[in-house]
Amino acid sequence: MCFLNRFDIINSMKKYMFAFLVVGFVSSFGLVGIFAQSEDTSIRVHVYKGWNMLGNGDDYPKPLMEKAQYMFAYFPMLSRYVQIKPELPSEERDRISNEIKNVMGGTDLGRYEKHMKGSYWFYYPEEGDITLTVSAGRQQYLLPGWNFKFFSPEMLGHKFSEVTGDCNVQRAYIYASKQFSEGKDPWINLMSMDFGQITNSDSKQLLGYGILVKVEKECQLGVKNVVPNLPALPN
Repeated sequence: MCFLNRFDIINSMKKYMFAFLVVGFVSSFGLVGIFAQSEDTSIRVHVYKGWNMLGNGDDYPKPLMEKAQYMFAYFPMLSRYVQIKPELPSEERDRISNEIKNVMGGTDLGRYEKHMKGSYWFYYPEEGDITLTVSAGRQQYLLPGWNFKFFSPEMLGHKFSEVTGDCNVQRAYIYASKQFSEGKDPWINLMSMDFGQITNSDSKQLLGYGILVKVEKECQLGVKNVVPNLPALPN
């Protein structure tokens, strides 16, 4: 997202296994749905002037980074945002790296690698479209507290409560950049949202947008084994 000097901060921080995050959103909220399929999907994401919460599960997807003027990631281990673009001075990057080492010291840092995929805050100086790829079947792991994750293809056709896996979700939101541009409240409560009510023809447009989820402990998002309703008896 010229970006932390060829990912210098990313590479150094991966050594210490932090998980970081940031967000964005679309559609008439910009709501449209999540596209269910098992293969990689090339999508076009519409971004609005200002802050957008976006991600596709990869570290700093280049199409999103290149047009962004600013980018921030949320480091749950530190419980705060860290500026990613423009890049921080080397002294500040070293200070953050040392701080993460101290916070994570004495634990198996390798287990946190899986938590590093998510979404991020991007600031765009103008409205436009960006093309990127979103993969299905990508597991999303969460740490205690706030997590910046993203809409995945598996979520289509389910209520949010059905895709929370083994997580005890306390709060969950999406950030609708379009609503903010229209002077409306951009934060939309995700807890009662039913993705099954969103048409498949529009669903592809929601991929790549971020979700903000707060959980009590380390867990994993995923579709639960929900028993379908029995057919009703005839009259």
